[in-house]
Amino acid sequence: MVYVHRSSMGGFYSEYALPLTDDRLTVIDEYAEAFGRSAAAYAVVGANTQAAALLSGTAFTPQRLYRLLELMRVIDADDAAALTARSEDEWKDAGWSLGGMTKPVHQPHYEPADPAKCWRVTEAAQFADSGIDAYRAYELRTDGDGRVRAVTDVIAQDLAVPNEAGRTAIELLEKAAETIPETLAAELSAARTHTSAEVAKWSNDHHSLFGPQGSGVSADLTRHDFTLPGGETRSLWAVGEGWWDYGIDADAGHEAKTYMSDRTARAAWREVRDKLRKPQLPAGRQEPELPCPGPDVVHCDNCGSTR
Repeated sequence: MVYVHRSSMGGFYSEYALPLTDDRLTVIDEYAEAFGRSAAAYAVVGANTQAAALLSGTAFTPQRLYRLLELMRVIDADDAAALTARSEDEWKDAGWSLGGMTKPVHQPHYEPADPAKCWRVTEAAQFADSGIDAYRAYELRTDGDGRVRAVTDVIAQDLAVPNEAGRTAIELLEKAAETIPETLAAELSAARTHTSAEVAKWSNDHHSLFGPQGSGVSADLTRHDFTLPGGETRSLWAVGEGWWDYGIDADAGHEAKTYMSDRTARAAWREVRDKLRKPQLPAGRQEPELPCPGPDVVHCDNCGSTR
């Protein structure tokens, strides 16, 4: 079936369906080729006739190239050849997902994409070969004066300037509770990727029954994994101590210390947890039992307050 939508001035339109015959299919293909894959249509997104000829018949229509302007642009036959030399999965594995960047760092969100702000596909291919993903390439695209760097300069900067993973590692190392070997510090500052996962958490929160007031403390243990340029993995463990107080003197905070081994970090976490737990009474003394006001009265077992 062929779905037809016809509109006219004044907002009036009509919709109907027709059987898909061979003649209608031929007309549809001719229109798609003329208006969707013509050299003029490719020129609108900056691709010349040689690039258009190479991309004709592929999945990279002018409309697709327009969406790619958030990531890369095609200008000539070299770009077109580089674009099709990798599969979409290979581009994605290299950090250049052809589905578009989820958080474009170089294009306006509510305006047409500017091809002048894009890396060419041949440049993106060079970055991919050097292990530099799209976010990193655009992070280093311009220098302090706003000038666009050459590809070789970006690759050099990538080796000299820590990326987001490296900066995270440096921040954790600044909170180290033990001496960190210089070799490990150097490796972590050059990390390519970073992931984190909460290993353990303990908290003790108290919410007042008499209004928006309360306080609480917590102890958390988080593992941070860093992937090095050679593919090796290094891990750090962070032990955090948090507190919050909501009331007249509202306050909140969180402090953390970093450890190199899981065993040492777990011991430190247990120490923080035990410190924050309800203090134990001296030996020989028992905590007084508060009389229960009854099953119909809400009360707090920690402080004995009732409502």
